[in-house]
Amino acid sequence: MSNFVKPLASIACAFVALAAGSVAAQSFQLEVDQTQPLRFERPVTGVVVGNANIADVIVHDARVLFVIGKSAGTTEITAVDASGRTVFSGTIQVRPTIVRDMITIQRGKEISTAICQERCIPNVHSEGTANGNSPAITAITTRSGFAAGSGSRR
Repeated sequence: MSNFVKPLASIACAFVALAAGSVAAQSFQLEVDQTQPLRFERPVTGVVVGNANIADVIVHDARVLFVIGKSAGTTEITAVDASGRTVFSGTIQVRPTIVRDMITIQRGKEISTAICQERCIPNVHSEGTANGNSPAITAITTRSGFAAGSGSRR
């Protein structure tokens, strides 16, 4: 290639890339049970999560998705527009929830734990007894039902 053709080829490639639209490629971290919004300049019509056991998405509208951390690990998320062009491609790392302010409650022989910040939430812990962990297990089962779309509010 001549010295004149090489710059023209580079410019042509740049215009093709701009015409196709830029792809947002990024990585981010969140904790289990946290959400992170993803906002797009172009409407998104399809989303693929590499491992739905690690993270999931909820579609707010064509330009906003919420990523939810489900369990610790790393996965990929790709979003495409109506033409099948990639609008977003990124790596999502979900970290375990950092446990702070955990208390142990002992009522006679029964031991239970709770994580307390603004309010206390029952938590299953290895120190807990079967009856002591029961409220937390019930809460987890109910939450899992909601996440799967089969829960009902009482």
